[in-house]
Amino acid sequence: MHKLPPTSIYRLRSLAAAGPRFYQVNAFTRRLEVLGMICPTGRTNPEDRTAEYRITDAGLAELEERYGSLRAHKDG
Repeated sequence: MHKLPPTSIYRLRSLAAAGPRFYQVNAFTRRLEVLGMICPTGRTNPEDRTAEYRITDAGLAELEERYGSLRAHKDG
């Protein structure tokens, strides 16, 4: 389990629940990308300087390690 600030954990949980989302590249986003927990989809929005990211299997594994099975929360 990695030491992550609450903002990064929230971002992972949002991506797991809602699918790919657009974020501005900042320290939180970059750290999750370096750790392999999120990856860019390749889509960008030049107007607000954001890129779309999706959660990876490593990101899902991190959440499952912290909170248990994510399927139980989605199905129940």
